[in-house]
Amino acid sequence: MVQDVKSRLEKAAGGLNGGRVAATVPKFKWPYTSKEVKTVLEELSRHKETINLALTADGLKTMLQALSNQTERSNGLAEMRASIKEIQTRIIMDKDHQKILDFFMPHNSKPNLKMSLRLRHPLTGLWLTEGDEFKQWLRSQNGKLCLSGIPGAGKTALAGLMIEEVLKETLRSTGAGCFFFCDYREPKTQDPANILSSLASQLARQSNGAYEILAGIMQDYTRKRAFQCLQIPQNYWMY
Repeated sequence: MVQDVKSRLEKAAGGLNGGRVAATVPKFKWPYTSKEVKTVLEELSRHKETINLALTADGLKTMLQALSNQTERSNGLAEMRASIKEIQTRIIMDKDHQKILDFFMPHNSKPNLKMSLRLRHPLTGLWLTEGDEFKQWLRSQNGKLCLSGIPGAGKTALAGLMIEEVLKETLRSTGAGCFFFCDYREPKTQDPANILSSLASQLARQSNGAYEILAGIMQDYTRKRAFQCLQIPQNYWMY
């Protein structure tokens, strides 16, 4: 059909030269009768319907796939969220363990995670977690994934979704997962020492080896503090 339209129009424009009408051609003659125009329009309409149907089918397939993924996600969501505490407390806990772990966690980001999960719409972020870039990051070592956007764009919600996926992966393995939310409204969440110690505390809750390292650091710290308390000030004998 396209070739036929092109051929007729070129034939009808035979008197056109360089975009200008030759003096011997009084006017441009339309190469189609009203009946032929109707036929062409009907054919174009059929092509349009075919294209729309194809797009709808492809969009429906994508939507069904997204809903299927969301159904699977929702089915395991309650279990996963209930297991967050279990993931982060794999070692045997007692009062001494808890004291050390709490000392190294000046800020707990769990409420931030719960809020981001609660505020996020179930289908939000599937484009991220179902993408190859995110899956490659999830499987990589020392990988980095940066999210940028204006305030209120949804970076926190996406961060919560990413953490959720990491914790789900942790459930399937013997690895460890930790996270931290920096909040511009809370200066202590921007302190590198607080960030690193909180991450270390989370790892120590999931690994006896990590806990032993943290306990050793705590022991050295306590010994140094005790030694400083025992030191006599230089001006003591002046009184």
